[in-house]
Amino acid sequence: MNNARTGCVVCAVLVLVGSIGIIIAGAIIASENAPFRSYWSELFSLPIYAAVVGAFAFMFSIGLFYITMKQFPALTTIISIGLIIIGIFAFVSGVLAVRGGAHIREETYNITNYLMHNFYNLNYTNERQIYAQLQQRYKCCGVINPHDWAYVGPNVTSVPDSCCIEMSPNCGYNQLVLLNRTYIRGCGETLSHIYSIQYVVFIALSFFIMVACIAGGVAGSLFAKRIRQQYEVM
Repeated sequence: MNNARTGCVVCAVLVLVGSIGIIIAGAIIASENAPFRSYWSELFSLPIYAAVVGAFAFMFSIGLFYITMKQFPALTTIISIGLIIIGIFAFVSGVLAVRGGAHIREETYNITNYLMHNFYNLNYTNERQIYAQLQQRYKCCGVINPHDWAYVGPNVTSVPDSCCIEMSPNCGYNQLVLLNRTYIRGCGETLSHIYSIQYVVFIALSFFIMVACIAGGVAGSLFAKRIRQQYEVM
């Protein structure tokens, strides 16, 4: 009985820690990626899905703590089944993160290239705003480097003002010659690196919660069995 109870407590702690981590990560990353969800939709929806899974894992981890104190076999069985189901949903989250992370570099280069080439197109004002925001937020310029703008912009020696370290009107003028006030890193590599890290975070946390929840479900089932055996003896 004591070993089964200890197993439940340990698993509950692990689920609790993992769930808090994925809820925080999901909230932060979803908030950061919200302005760009039209182009990186999975990096907005996946954090929300993972955070919801984390919220249920959090509630059931509290339930696992509760059953170790009250020793209700029926409730213990329900909590155990619930944890295993949550573990399956966490597995889905991990698989989605693995699949998304495998193609994020190529996808990011394609999207940033599309946004940059439509930056000066008057029919694509939304793309212009989004790419300007990307360059300022992530301190990058162009796709590979600032010189990409020489093939896109109306002036072969200038970059958009959003490339400037300190943005002001016409600050990007002639910066492909001077390169003293603009960001040097390209947005393609910068964003793909950041987004790859975000996927790795969800892969690690999702599979951690999956293992902890399934282990908690098994420990809870064993605990319920011990409780029933104890009642039979009595």
